[in-house]
Amino acid sequence: MISRLSRSAQRSALVLAAFLVAALLSYFSVRNARADHFAGLQTRQALERATELEPGDARNWYLLGRYWQFNLEDSDPSKAVHAYQTAVSLDPRSTVSWLGLGSAYESAGDLAHAREAFLQAKKTYPLSAEVAWQYGNFLLRQAEFESAFAEMRRAVESDPKRGAEAFSRAFRAEPDVDRILNRVLPPVRDVYFDVIGDQIADGHTENALKVWDRLVTIHPRWIGLVGRWLRVRSHRRGIFLALSGDLAKRAIQRRCPGKALRRSLLAAGV
Repeated sequence: MISRLSRSAQRSALVLAAFLVAALLSYFSVRNARADHFAGLQTRQALERATELEPGDARNWYLLGRYWQFNLEDSDPSKAVHAYQTAVSLDPRSTVSWLGLGSAYESAGDLAHAREAFLQAKKTYPLSAEVAWQYGNFLLRQAEFESAFAEMRRAVESDPKRGAEAFSRAFRAEPDVDRILNRVLPPVRDVYFDVIGDQIADGHTENALKVWDRLVTIHPRWIGLVGRWLRVRSHRRGIFLALSGDLAKRAIQRRCPGKALRRSLLAAGV
């Protein structure tokens, strides 16, 4: 009789324990779902509520940091720094949180800690084009051109679509085309095409000619230009210039590509 009562008590205890576990799991699931809901609303009140519901979720603190950093009507760099600091303390491997922290520190005028945060981002993701890009631009703003150009080159090597913007930003900081071509742009054909098109579109024909000359110097026997068209737009007049592969081939043969390209631009009225 005592044995049967003992087994009955054990079963009851197991049922109760299972019920409690299920209740706890249900509670945490609901709380997590509510936190995700509030985080998705992207308002200050909602994001703060999300951090209250799930204070150990680094993503919620990261999103709150972004709010304080980028909200035009309610920005607060110091609060952004605090939110990002909490995020990286919870998840030290979060590259985006380190990048956000670096940017927030810079906005707050704390350049030393900004540099440290960007370097931490590089440690978490050494091959990231975004990390190299943001850190390179930070260095560019500090007029540390050599280091900035090296980081920007890494970014363009990983993501060639950044080439035109990299050239443009570097040129605004240091208007030396040859130095930028040497330090910032990798010898990638499509990168040079993008830069040429972008510079002509912005009215910087002389820069485009120099980039064109360098492209032909890098690929003196390259005939892949034949049959291709380089379309660049002049926003000033709305004219589209189509530079044929035949012209490019002749320019290479004559060893005066810049002059040939200049004549075609003038003929097109650019």
